[in-house]
Amino acid sequence: PPPGVARSPFLHRMPAVARCSRAGAPARFVARAGAARYAPEVRASAPVPGVVLAGGLSRRMGRDKALLPLDGVPLAARLARVLAGGGCDPVHLSGSQPGLAELGWPVLPDPPGRHHPLRGVAAALARFRERERVLVAPCDLVALGPDHVAALLAVGAPCVAEADGRLHPLLAVLPVAWAGRAAELAAAGGPVRALVRDLPRVALPAEALRNANRPTDLPGGPRSP
Repeated sequence: PPPGVARSPFLHRMPAVARCSRAGAPARFVARAGAARYAPEVRASAPVPGVVLAGGLSRRMGRDKALLPLDGVPLAARLARVLAGGGCDPVHLSGSQPGLAELGWPVLPDPPGRHHPLRGVAAALARFRERERVLVAPCDLVALGPDHVAALLAVGAPCVAEADGRLHPLLAVLPVAWAGRAAELAAAGGPVRALVRDLPRVALPAEALRNANRPTDLPGGPRSP
């Protein structure tokens, strides 16, 4: 782990998995073959902040996804409501587009430099360094609901989402002590999953982790030819 972060006993083995099988159901932990069962300590703590990652380039969408309306609500604002409804407090948007400031949520500007998804993650972790953890989520998760966010927060420790065994590295609860590590990976152009691959995994429905990368991915959007 990064300097200053203690190695947890489960990190050297296959990550434990929590499953959220239906809406409103608490996550339950199961173990893969060779995996450690994960039983986080339950203790009172401050609410976990949530940050919507809204600074992407949106090349495949053809316009800024963060400001794209879905049922009349920009995607970034919609996801901010989802994070708040799932228990995150406070909730911020991360990105440098001028239009984000008009959505009614506090904005964390992305650090300058070459675009990388982990720049926004690093800024989020640094902003809330007085807390233990931050939940981050990309703005284009058009089917993510408050119950899915609550399942991640219910772990009570750092974790990352997965569906059908596939990791979703940008939907995660991360320790604020990893801000430097995230910044280093971003500066080096490293893979996002390198930051989260050893974290316990929370299995969510595949539909909840569906990204809207193209207009055809939006509910009610045009169909592919």
